[in-house]
Amino acid sequence: MTVPPAVCTSSERLRLSLVVATAGPDRPLGRLLTSLAEQSRLPDEVIIAVQGEPGHAERVAQSFRHRLPLRILCLERLGLSSARNAALRKVTGDVVGFPDDDCIYMPSTLAVLEDALGRRPEADVIVGAHLAPDGRRVRPGPAAYSAWTIGPSGAM
Repeated sequence: MTVPPAVCTSSERLRLSLVVATAGPDRPLGRLLTSLAEQSRLPDEVIIAVQGEPGHAERVAQSFRHRLPLRILCLERLGLSSARNAALRKVTGDVVGFPDDDCIYMPSTLAVLEDALGRRPEADVIVGAHLAPDGRRVRPGPAAYSAWTIGPSGAM
């Protein structure tokens, strides 16, 4: 997650934007979007950056328009960084997250994130660990604040 300085005061609600880059019909985008639609704290904006041929990914994303505040960008250029950068130029939120198209968020992920940012407004970056559905860590990752590491970008 990227957090600009002095995002908001504690009495304001953060606007959470998510940028998802996806390519190819074999990507499990629907699982991610289902997990986002089931959040206890919904995102304020989800931008899907579809790389290459839009077909399948665009149809999957369109099927969630009634459940999530979606924007779909169809991009000709391939590449994770270029897709994220193109979508980042369209973001309207205070905080930006970059979930992979094949991940699943636990139902409280965004609520926990918002709580963490409220308690640590000086944080520039939050990094999460990869967890299995039963909570086991499946890839090495930071262990602070549950599955999150929070702090100024220079300290990471």
